[in-house]
This record gives sequence, C-alpha cells and structure tokens, in this order.
Amino acid sequence: MAGRPPPPDLPTPLEAAFATAIEGIVVIDGKGRIVMCNPACERLFGYSAAETIGQNVSLLMPEPDRGRHDEYIARYQQGGQARIIGIGREVLGRRKDGRLIPIDLSVGEARQNGERLFVGVMRDISERKENERRLREAEAELAHTARVSMLGYMSSALAHELNQLLTAISNYAQACRRLMGATAPRLELLRDTMQKMAEQAIRAGQIVRRLRQFASKGELERRV
Repeated sequence: MAGRPPPPDLPTPLEAAFATAIEGIVVIDGKGRIVMCNPACERLFGYSAAETIGQNVSLLMPEPDRGRHDEYIARYQQGGQARIIGIGREVLGRRKDGRLIPIDLSVGEARQNGERLFVGVMRDISERKENERRLREAEAELAHTARVSMLGYMSSALAHELNQLLTAISNYAQACRRLMGATAPRLELLRDTMQKMAEQAIRAGQIVRRLRQFASKGELERRV
C-alpha cells in the first residue's frame, strides 16, 4: 500500500501570528532597514513586501520624521532617550500613493543572532479620527442650535435693554437741542450731555455685536 503523503509544512505559531495579524507589523534592523513586513502592513501602506525589504523604514513616513528617523535611531543606540520605543503614540504614515494616514504605533526592541532589531506594530485609526471629527462637528452644531434657541428667551430682555438705551439717547439729544437754543448756552453742560449720549450709543452697539457673536458658530468669550 502506498503510504500517506507527508503532511504539508505548517508555519510555526509565531509565523502564523505574524502572517494573520490584523495590525501591520514591520521589523527593521539597527540601521533602520526593513527586514520583514506582514500582509497587513502591505495593505496598510500599499507597498508589496518585495518593494519594502531592504529599504529604509522612513519610506513609510512623511516629513519631517522621514528626514530625521536615522538620527533618532543613532541617538537611541548611543544611549539617548527613546522617543517612541516602549511608549507608543499616534503618528502619521505615508502610503505609496502619497496619502497620509493616522496610525497607532508601538515599537519594541529585540535581538536575533546578536543583532538589534526593532518591531513596529501599527493600526490604521483613520475611521476613529473621522468619527472624532464628526463628533466635534456635531457638538459644535448642537451648541450653536442651543444658543439660537436661547435667543428666543433673551429677546424680551434685550428689547427692554436696548429700548432703555435708545430712550436715554433721545432724551440726551433733546436736552442738547434745548441747551444749544438757550440765550446763554452752558457749553460745559452741553459737552457733558453729548458725552453721555455717545456712551449710550456705544453701549447699544456693543449689545448688538455681542448678540451677533452669541448667535454665530464658534467659540464664545465668556466674562461678567
């Protein structure tokens, strides 16, 4: 009887995890050159593994990080402080087509056959950032709608406030006319009355400007 064919060679658990991980994984050597990258990394950046192996990992970065990455590695290997290794942060990646994408990046350090390696794990957070942007816009729109709604409640108080100022302006104007028509005009009193009339007009203008700012979109300046 013919024997059963030998089982196919299966990848090790580590190789299987590397190949099937949904996060992009890239391994670089101590000079910043790409040694390995998984299929998720290929999908993330649009490069095939053949296009990236042996290339400097700065290929996947926009400026200014692209031009400074070798300096970062050299400084770290000379005993400097790690900027991202073991910390993780949000960064921008650069796809093959030039489009920038926000990614969560964490970097670990390893050694193989006495050689220092760095392993980067990346996740595309474009959808999350877009959702955050939409949430901010919705919150701003909601705040704007609330301010416009409040204008209805404020209208009677504003009408009363402006009516007082306009009445004062009218009274001061009539007083000025009487003072100017007097046989012996009292110039000092006339100047004082005109100054008060101008102050009331300025106050009325300020109320109208603040009302327009309150109804418009954007940040408010709050003060007593």
